[in-house]
Amino acid sequence: MYADAVRPALAATLLLGACFDADIPAGALTCSPAMERPCPAAMVCLGPAPEGFSGRCYPDSYALLPAAADTFVIKDSDASFGGFGLISVSAQPRYGFLRFDLRGLPGATVDARLRLRVMGTSEEPHAMRLRTVANDGWSEATMTFATRPAAGDVVADFIPVKDTWVELDVTATARQEQDVDGLLSLQLEALQGFAGFASREEAATELRPQLMVNTSR
Repeated sequence: MYADAVRPALAATLLLGACFDADIPAGALTCSPAMERPCPAAMVCLGPAPEGFSGRCYPDSYALLPAAADTFVIKDSDASFGGFGLISVSAQPRYGFLRFDLRGLPGATVDARLRLRVMGTSEEPHAMRLRTVANDGWSEATMTFATRPAAGDVVADFIPVKDTWVELDVTATARQEQDVDGLLSLQLEALQGFAGFASREEAATELRPQLMVNTSR
């Protein structure tokens, strides 16, 4: 399976083909035989194309989407934090926000998983909550605590562990937003303590937020 399998609509954000190793340069569409784990039969590796990306094996109906925007806001602060490499979430409160663009997907969403890399947590008990956000018009460059969009329904509660991935089922929300405007916005909030998640500005590209989507074709 080679890189000519890339779907045109997703070529800017996805690579399909054999497994890629971390030495493939940015934007390269060359399949690499140097694999840490061989792909099983009928599997391909998908992922964001930026420099240093290390491929993972998924069924070939999956797409791995990068965040289109992310940021966090702090109570009593009028600053914007969209350029930070971390999405900081705490009971202070600090709220985190992410947006994904589903409009280039090749079919209807069957399964969607939000993947976040946990960079740090408080030592005391910490628990997080993921909520829907109906308003997709926010900007990571200008959002503040006062201008943040309203949060909606609870999607999931979870306890993050440092230096691991959190994977949350957002299928119902992604399916609904794909039918509305194709943009999926989410809010992170802390029920207790603090957690920091890698943002799309994180230097290690393989740690950036991901939306793993399985679609019908």
